[in-house]
This record gives sequence, structure tokens and C-alpha cells, in this order.
Amino acid sequence: MEPTVRERNPFISWFAFLVVVFAGLGFTYKLSQFIRTMLNDEVEGFALVPVTTYFIVGIGYLCLFIWSYLQGHYKDVEGPKYRLLEREAEYEAERERTGTLTYRG
Repeated sequence: MEPTVRERNPFISWFAFLVVVFAGLGFTYKLSQFIRTMLNDEVEGFALVPVTTYFIVGIGYLCLFIWSYLQGHYKDVEGPKYRLLEREAEYEAERERTGTLTYRG
């Protein structure tokens, strides 16, 4: 069995983890600033529309992620790569055998 990306290069996994952590910290900081501004009436709703849009888009992406996770789209992330290589080999063999390439979707 071939090692996973995480086993071959742990740097990529740690880098992705750190990016997500720092992005989450930045989001939390901006959210706390927004809430503080809304509560203190410093600048009456200067960012209400952009932040509301940001939340709606973020919730949409979160719903898509949860749906794809529950559907099992992340169980075999290496599989499509190998299927693509197998299909390419089949196409090459067919082209050598017949001289033409027929797409079978």
C-alpha cells in the first residue's frame, strides 16, 4: 500500500493546519471587532452589509463542506488520481490498437 501524503510529507499537513488556525484567529479577531463596534455604536453599522454577506457566504461554504463530508467525498482522496491514470492507459492502448481514440464517458 502506498503511503499517504501525510506520511510522505508531514510538512504539507502541518502547513495546512497552521493556515487554517491563523485564518480562524483572524476571523475571530475581526468578528470580535465587529461585535464591539455594533455594541458601542462607534460607527453605526459601517460594516453591517459586508459582514452579513460574509456570514451568508461562509455558512453556505460550511453547508457544502458538511454535505460533501457526509456523502463520503473525503474517504478516498487518492482514488481519482489512480482512476485517471488507469483511464489514460486504456486510452493509449486503444489509440495504439485502432489508431483513433473513442471517448467512453
